[in-house]
Amino acid sequence: MFNNTLSLSDFKLLRGLINERSGIFLSDAKQNFLAIRLNYRLETCKLSTFKEYYYYLKYDPKGNEELQNLINAVSINETYFFRDSEQLNIFKNHILPTLMNNKSKQGKRELKIWSAACSTGEEVYSLAMIVSDVLGRAIVDWDVEITATDISTSALVSARRGLYDDYALRETKLSYLNKYFEKSGSEKYQVKNEIKKLINFGQINLVNTLSTRRIINMDCIFCRNIIMYLDMESRRRVIENMYRSLNQNDGYLFLGQAENLREIESPFQPRYYDGTIIYQKQVGVGLLEAEAA
Repeated sequence: MFNNTLSLSDFKLLRGLINERSGIFLSDAKQNFLAIRLNYRLETCKLSTFKEYYYYLKYDPKGNEELQNLINAVSINETYFFRDSEQLNIFKNHILPTLMNNKSKQGKRELKIWSAACSTGEEVYSLAMIVSDVLGRAIVDWDVEITATDISTSALVSARRGLYDDYALRETKLSYLNKYFEKSGSEKYQVKNEIKKLINFGQINLVNTLSTRRIINMDCIFCRNIIMYLDMESRRRVIENMYRSLNQNDGYLFLGQAENLREIESPFQPRYYDGTIIYQKQVGVGLLEAEAA
């Protein structure tokens, strides 16, 4: 394993590439973090210095492919099933019943949910299990569409596999574990096909408006623990993209517990449930009208 020193100047060059590609902003305090993550990439690419690596990313024909490996290396994938259970309880006990009731009144039986930064899949499988639990046998009468995306291709490989250890399941109720998982070997659990078939996985860059425009009419979007890692302009763009992707009548946005929209001019309306903020799209108001209001 190489153990090169990453100079401040090279750190800023690489940080700029990461930010340009993904919207992720690494503070100066992340210099050593980046060096540790990238030493393996230098070895794999058979390069000697971080400067060489930067030029490889910029000008080599394979640089764009390697840039994705760089994004994979710096993406934060700390997650587990039923993380931030207070939010998920609100989704289960308040948001989901409200959506189902409104749709039933309209003669519709479709439900569209987007896990926008699904990482290795724990969040989106948790959501699918909650939907299945709430709908019960009536799920066969509903058109349930759950979209799961992430910028990291390596994280998506793990998500599609749906195989987890005890640590990822440390907050999972025994009833869910018995109902929606199958034991695989002595230490792994496999998500059952009845849950996996509800989900469509795909790679996406949330900062890229063009790539998010194909995701439309969502009833609920979970974009948790991602905007905190973005620069302010990227945060604004992501929130605008989330707004456009929600359905025209209403729709809900879940951010991470440590995230909010106080520093971003946003057309979302905050809704408070037991001290937790969930953001709702203004009924009948488009993005331009909301910004002008």
